[in-house]
Amino acid sequence: NYTIFEKLNASIIVPLFSKVSLSGILILGEKINKEDFVTAEIDFLMKFSVMAGIALENAIRFADMKKSISQWAKTLEKISDEMQQ
Repeated sequence: NYTIFEKLNASIIVPLFSKVSLSGILILGEKINKEDFVTAEIDFLMKFSVMAGIALENAIRFADMKKSISQWAKTLEKISDEMQQ
């Protein structure tokens, strides 16, 4: 039984955390030069994962806010139309 990570030939799997939960994963395959990842590269990926997790969380919040604003605009338009009748 192969896992999805084995099927993807994952060399490194980096979790992307938001403030409170796992928001995604970064899956990297083998390096082009076939060498192992060194400590500095892994440290960079861990720092990157923090920023990426925050970016994903912000994108989700922005989409939620945009949806909420659209719903409020529709509600206000409906109220305005009713008041004009």
